[in-house]
Amino acid sequence: MKSKQHKSYSHAPIAFVGMALTFVAFAGCGLVGTIGNIIGSNEVTVRLINTSDDFDVEVQVRYGDENLETKDLIKTLGEEVNRTLSPGEVSEFTRDCDELESIFIDEAELQSPLVSPKEDTDVIVDGDNFGCGDTITYTFSHSDIIVDFDIATSIQ
Repeated sequence: MKSKQHKSYSHAPIAFVGMALTFVAFAGCGLVGTIGNIIGSNEVTVRLINTSDDFDVEVQVRYGDENLETKDLIKTLGEEVNRTLSPGEVSEFTRDCDELESIFIDEAELQSPLVSPKEDTDVIVDGDNFGCGDTITYTFSHSDIIVDFDIATSIQ
């Protein structure tokens, strides 16, 4: 009579994975951000989109390396990026998470021949509005009434 072989499976790997997931869940965002930095998502991407079919948009983006919540402080202590977006153009830039911790559109101007409306945005801050690895998208649009110029902000 043949003896049955009894297979033994260790549950240690499953328990380890369970403990690791529990640790990450209780550690909060700081640990997740640190892990993101280690595996390579230590940048913030800023995307600028001109949805106009007819007009350029001149954009001045201001950002700072501190969680500054006032435009004046960012203007004084921060950096700026200027772009002229052709109709339908999408432009991007990235910065290290330590370089971009607060950001706003200081001025965006629709370049139409009759009237050139201007808009700006509020300051958004790392940790409150966006995080390391996110993409901040500013979409510039207008209706058929050209003076109706708008900036939509989204974060992914």
